[in-house]
Amino acid sequence: MTGSSLTQDGFSSSYTSEGLRSTRESKLAYWGVALGLQAVDGLKPSPKLLELVDRNVKGELDYNEIPELLRAYYDKAPGAELTHRQAEADFASARINELYQKPGFDLSVEALKDYHRHIFQDTLPDAGEYKQTELWKKEPVLFGDTVDYLPPSAAQRMLQEALNTERETGWNDSAPASVVERIGSLTKKLWFVHPFSEGNTRTVATFVGKYLDSLGYNVGNDTFKAHSLYYRNALVRACYINLPKGIKPEQLYLTRFYENLLYNAQHVLRNRDLFVLELAPDEQKQRIEALKAESI
Repeated sequence: MTGSSLTQDGFSSSYTSEGLRSTRESKLAYWGVALGLQAVDGLKPSPKLLELVDRNVKGELDYNEIPELLRAYYDKAPGAELTHRQAEADFASARINELYQKPGFDLSVEALKDYHRHIFQDTLPDAGEYKQTELWKKEPVLFGDTVDYLPPSAAQRMLQEALNTERETGWNDSAPASVVERIGSLTKKLWFVHPFSEGNTRTVATFVGKYLDSLGYNVGNDTFKAHSLYYRNALVRACYINLPKGIKPEQLYLTRFYENLLYNAQHVLRNRDLFVLELAPDEQKQRIEALKAESI
């Protein structure tokens, strides 16, 4: 703390560099978000990181010491693919937690790029740089089809438009339904650009999460921790279109996620509900329909 003067009501009148994020509860909450987000790419943190997280939560270790300790750990680890994937999960988790621990937020394209650079500085050679080629990804909920992401040439322009619009729009309408619709729409626009070669969902989720944090919302509940894969699949559904098969973008699932996150709604978030049956091979349709019909 930079000073210790107190007002008559007991509150400090000086600035502090420590913030209000160092309680055990806040540490657990932000680590939960950071660790849970790795599931969007099928990654799981290593036992080593979980050990370091436990020490950080107990106050035995500062969060900004963790990346260096991880680096020392992986320098001694064998270079198997599993180790590489665990390293990505570990470093990305640690860097996302760092971003949540730091106060302040900038709603800008430059900040979004900085988030990607910060999160993946340890594992991606092009961290913080826009993609150079078109991207496709076979999506399980689309039975192998892909979202038709924007081309690299449109990334900067579309991100700028989306963030300029958000920045210039006031918050006169702060009704829950309006907030959820607005945040869902912003998230969808940023994710649809898919500006980076890898790590788009984790970057966009962290960026939007920090924005919500700056607006006073608590994003450190269990929603991201428990349902990050649902979140990614909801973004797929919000962006996918196939008119010949009668499929239009559907934001309902993303709305349910944000209603749970921001207003403690109790929607049941099941990945099975996001599969697009119109795309399913005939031999799989009956099985998927049965799964969707199962009681909770």
